[in-house]
Amino acid sequence: MKTLYVFILAIAVLLYVDALPYIPSKVVTIPLKEKRITRRKPRKFDRRDTTNVEVDQQHPDIAYFGELFFGDSKFDIQFDTGSADLWVIDDACLSPACDDKNRYDPETDEDFQDLHENFNAEYDKGTVTGTQGTTIVQIGDLSIRQKFGLAVTLTDDFQRDEFDGMMGMAFNVASQNDQITLISNLFNDNNNHFDSQQFSFKLGRDADGTEGELTIGGVNSESFTGELTWTGLSENNGGLWIIPLDDCLVNGAALNLAGHIANLDTGTTLIVVPHADAQQVYANIQHEEKNGHFYISCDVRVTISMRINGATWNIDQRDFIIEDGDECYGAIDGTDDGPANEWILGAAFLKNVYSVFDLGGIQIGLSQLA
Repeated sequence: MKTLYVFILAIAVLLYVDALPYIPSKVVTIPLKEKRITRRKPRKFDRRDTTNVEVDQQHPDIAYFGELFFGDSKFDIQFDTGSADLWVIDDACLSPACDDKNRYDPETDEDFQDLHENFNAEYDKGTVTGTQGTTIVQIGDLSIRQKFGLAVTLTDDFQRDEFDGMMGMAFNVASQNDQITLISNLFNDNNNHFDSQQFSFKLGRDADGTEGELTIGGVNSESFTGELTWTGLSENNGGLWIIPLDDCLVNGAALNLAGHIANLDTGTTLIVVPHADAQQVYANIQHEEKNGHFYISCDVRVTISMRINGATWNIDQRDFIIEDGDECYGAIDGTDDGPANEWILGAAFLKNVYSVFDLGGIQIGLSQLA
């Protein structure tokens, strides 16, 4: 009799579960805007619960951003996988770098809450300071109460940038202001039913008219071909998207790098490497070092490739040769400021791959673009 009771109970549970309403998983794809730092028609995707945002373009292929709403006000916010803080220019900003940009006025936002906390974010290019608060932030059709910085001062390095703020997309531990990133906040919200805790980028290229997009909650299978090659993050990554780098090849010849790592950073335009490594890259290419770049012939033909977890990814010739007036320089810059084994792979590389950033699996996936 006891066995019969258990059997009847099991059937009842199954019938109850089967009667529950179906909640579809969510994937949100957001076209990106491009502007230069250190507008096209929306596309439709045959996916459920996707959101498209109109894409604008100026000084192409340098910085990628999309529209975010803070309260009822809309701003162009750069997507940056190399940091973990969210900020927008405050209405009280008097820095020259804030001129001619959209500003957030907390007094007109009925959802704003002042946290009475300072905000300070240091980047390679400069510093942003201000205060912190929370409001309802919307990206695509997703919205949530979010902590963010109200930028009151920006150093002059931001003056040429035309976006209104930055959205860090690294891990929470990398935040300089004790923030939970907007992307993590969205994933942690039980009201969202994502396929996975992943976000994916396709960075557009102006030269061939391709559009950029950010997909939240999985991938857009129409944007890449073949299988994704997954690589786990390196140890001691500091909360950044850093993976092992096997090697770099110049016209098929390996540099024989050893113990190197790659920081995949959508907020960086070029590829920034240790100076000694940069000299290796250009060793067999006629060049001249000046103004922090390696100037080369605009007509040079060279194939630069990155080898990651056994897979080789070529960089388009148009992404490697950067025009500077009548001259050209290579997209790989050398510096002595960072770790001796770290390569920062910015847009010059990322335009050539479909990249998936997996917070749940702590890994990065790369594939060929469709």
